[in-house]
Amino acid sequence: MKLPNGVAALGVAALLAASGAAAQTAPPPAATPAPAGPRIMFVTFRVADLDRSIAFYTRAIGLTLAGRLEHPKSVEVMLMFPGSEAGLLLVADKAPSQSSAQPKLGPVARGGRIIVAAPDLAAAQRRLESAGFALKSPIRSQPNGKVETAVAVDPDGNELELVQIG
Repeated sequence: MKLPNGVAALGVAALLAASGAAAQTAPPPAATPAPAGPRIMFVTFRVADLDRSIAFYTRAIGLTLAGRLEHPKSVEVMLMFPGSEAGLLLVADKAPSQSSAQPKLGPVARGGRIIVAAPDLAAAQRRLESAGFALKSPIRSQPNGKVETAVAVDPDGNELELVQIG
């Protein structure tokens, strides 16, 4: 004898409930963490000499090479800050262009500056010097005495303000 679909479904549900199978349902899915707000993924600097810039950021600053993308007219190199999701994207034209020969734009060369937390400015200065680079400005203590800063400049004139807090 064939039962109508609704009756059969009710019968199966009643049978499962009676056997305790209903209590063995799958647990609810784990709560999904709230999405984080906006955050920096990459900052981009256009550079004239990609190899020279990679050497500066890996040897003198301590970033790690994460990838390279070849495009018809340019190359992008991704560098990551240690222990961070944020990175620096270096872009170089395959052929010389006006963008790689931009003049200085006021006090910040080429208009680019990254402010980087540096846990030990003296160690950062030693690392720069051992890689053949120097600070643009000496380490300075801010009036509150809790913050020290210094500025380094990459081979293309982009500035990195190094900040030590505490």
